[in-house]
Amino acid sequence: MFLHSLFVVSIALIGIIHGQMTVDELARCMNAGSPYVNEVELTVQGYICQRDSNHTSNKSPKQVVIQLASSILQGQISDPTQGANRWFSPRLMPKESEKSQCRQPIGEGTLDCDGGLEVSCGATERYRPGWAIPDKQITLSKVRDCECKIFKI
Repeated sequence: MFLHSLFVVSIALIGIIHGQMTVDELARCMNAGSPYVNEVELTVQGYICQRDSNHTSNKSPKQVVIQLASSILQGQISDPTQGANRWFSPRLMPKESEKSQCRQPIGEGTLDCDGGLEVSCGATERYRPGWAIPDKQITLSKVRDCECKIFKI
């Protein structure tokens, strides 16, 4: 346990010195998405978080997310995103009947519902962010549209 803590602190210090996100910051950003994502989707979110850190979570990330964040920051995992800089989880967006969750002011990466309704996650209509322009979406194998949509804006 001590060695793990020392490792995490060392990586955090390296990130601070080089102006990168710390392991904890990256893991919390990755933790902001759907809890049902797979490792590829988490990796995608990790790389996009480094380009757009508007996603955040107060939940403490699980050890597997912390380790994956550390591996990303160390360059042990290649970037599969094709330069994507935004992501959202359709599963976490409000349904048509939950429009009251689309409050003003709407911040990027939160409950921005300005993109209108779309069918996602089966037959359910959910809102999408205003920046989620369909022709800017990047489709990757092993990244499920219902859990994580990625975009290069």
